[in-house]
Amino acid sequence: MRGKLIPLLLFVAPFVGYALYLRFGPKTPEARRTPLLALLASGVALALIAVFVAVRSQGGERTDAYEPARYIDGEIVPGRIE
Repeated sequence: MRGKLIPLLLFVAPFVGYALYLRFGPKTPEARRTPLLALLASGVALALIAVFVAVRSQGGERTDAYEPARYIDGEIVPGRIE
């Protein structure tokens, strides 16, 4: 869940920032024009950076094999990367 929530929050962050700017910022008509393309691009960029950082920080080499969690003698043995 956390792996999907962080990129989603980073994607939404520019839109929330702009909404706060409209709410508490200047009330001129020029400020009311929504730069959707810039918001979308910055949101996608932040989400991609978050995914890239998450993938790079998982640890282990690409050649390592994942051994999933197992149930042995009534006990759960956690998964690991070997």
